[in-house]
Amino acid sequence: MRKDGLKPFQIAVGGVLIRVGVEPNTELFRDQLQLDERNYISVNSQQEASVPFIFAIGDVANPLAPTISGATGSGATAAKVIASRLNAKTHG
Repeated sequence: MRKDGLKPFQIAVGGVLIRVGVEPNTELFRDQLQLDERNYISVNSQQEASVPFIFAIGDVANPLAPTISGATGSGATAAKVIASRLNAKTHG
């Protein structure tokens, strides 16, 4: 690990949405987050949704490649972004 690498930590979250099925289960967010024409959550390259500090990963945010490896990769991206922002807040 790098000298200044991120350290493991725990964080309380308000909720986690787990999706199983062939259509995105995003009705809950319809009036809160930007969805595409097929009701997938729109995210940027950091997996952040249209509302700051809200992240979406996996099948619900990836209509082109809904795979376990895709979900794992987008989860790793979101985790690094979140950890980086938290680290900047505590050291900035």
